[in-house]
Amino acid sequence: MSIWSRSWIVGLLLLVGCGDGPPPAPQNVLLISIDTCRADHLSLYGYARETTPTLERLAADGVVFDQAFVQVTDTTPSHASLFTSRYPFVHGAANGVALRDEFVTLAELLRQSGLQTAAFVSGYTMTAADSGLDQGFETYDDELTGLGGPTARIPNERSAEQTAERALAWLERHADEPFFLFVHFFDPHALYQPPEPYDRMFETAAGPPFPIPANRIPPYARISGENDARVYISRYDGEIRYVDDQIARLVEALESRGVLDDTLLVVTADHGESLTEHGIFFAHGWRLFEPSIHVPLLLRYPAALPRGRRVAGIAQSIDVMPTLLELLGIDGPAEMDGVSLLPLIHGRAPMLNPFALSKTTKALTYLNLEIERDQHDHYAIRTPEWKYLHGEDGLTFQLFDLVSDPGETLDVAAAEPARIRELRQLLRHVLETHQVDPSPFLQPLGDDDRRRLEERLRSLGYIQ
Repeated sequence: MSIWSRSWIVGLLLLVGCGDGPPPAPQNVLLISIDTCRADHLSLYGYARETTPTLERLAADGVVFDQAFVQVTDTTPSHASLFTSRYPFVHGAANGVALRDEFVTLAELLRQSGLQTAAFVSGYTMTAADSGLDQGFETYDDELTGLGGPTARIPNERSAEQTAERALAWLERHADEPFFLFVHFFDPHALYQPPEPYDRMFETAAGPPFPIPANRIPPYARISGENDARVYISRYDGEIRYVDDQIARLVEALESRGVLDDTLLVVTADHGESLTEHGIFFAHGWRLFEPSIHVPLLLRYPAALPRGRRVAGIAQSIDVMPTLLELLGIDGPAEMDGVSLLPLIHGRAPMLNPFALSKTTKALTYLNLEIERDQHDHYAIRTPEWKYLHGEDGLTFQLFDLVSDPGETLDVAAAEPARIRELRQLLRHVLETHQVDPSPFLQPLGDDDRRRLEERLRSLGYIQ
């Protein structure tokens, strides 16, 4: 029995004998994913700039997880983990490698339970043909209209406003029947180009200029003629505020139809973004420091969840699906790597998750592209006090004391051999009990398809 299976059983036992009758199940579910959204740039998480007033209002009637982490730092596999409650090395999806049909998704279960299912996504790595994430959705709207960064020659994204408009039109037709609506906003992903007035909303910045050598800024993220990091960061913050205002439109639509409190509302992200930390400028897919894996997680359903609660225990993307299923009273698949967070929310299991596990993923390796062949994947074991980074080559590793060094600036691996052995053994156990080789399921690509995929991934920064 795996460590997660044991945790799942413990969670169920904690719920038995509570004494109170079960709360009413939500009629609807609205799941919102904000691409490339690190938690510490949200005013919801104490950031000085008012980037998320809408989320703060929602949090007053909901639950916020202060320590929520993703399983992988690329968009397709992270959403695949969110939708299946499986580790990325189990489901095998990657940017450019679609989720296989054999995995049961949240949308499939909710559709089978009678909910209308619809998704509105905003980025290339979420399109149905390239991600396989449309499984279970009756409507999957992935029409892209914008070019994205300066190296893109084909549509890679659409704006939050455009995506919200499509979702609102769908709600107009379906808000009177039980639904599962998934909305994905891409905007905080580079190139940071929020519309007016968001492009200048946070322009005033304290402190001296922070110049960056031009060759350190990825081509897909470069703002013409600009090398001051403060400008990039202020526009990133503007993107988040822009998305927050579009979320407000969805919330207002639910409220105006009288179904907001009948709707389980969840807001999270697929990964974060490095904004100069560790010498990484405006990128996320290849290292596992806190800016890239620590994301927001907010749940609102006042009929069954506390109001205004902050939860300190560790939560993961793979925990979202079992949590939603339990609230809905729907049985999940036999194999899920995540656990329901309800015991943690209600204070019955303060250490429900002893650790979070994250990894990088290289679709390029799977696709045999002659780029980054020498790079290997990295894993992270994140406990409340420690972060262990482990290179897949087995030769590179780091350890950070997050209590005394939250910025992960001092590698203490040499001084903590016992801690290294403990966390390495934990990582080995998880991999040995879950590892699945995805290579037999990967379809070979012709030259034209490979060139198209390479161009797409390069324009989004996954090839540099």
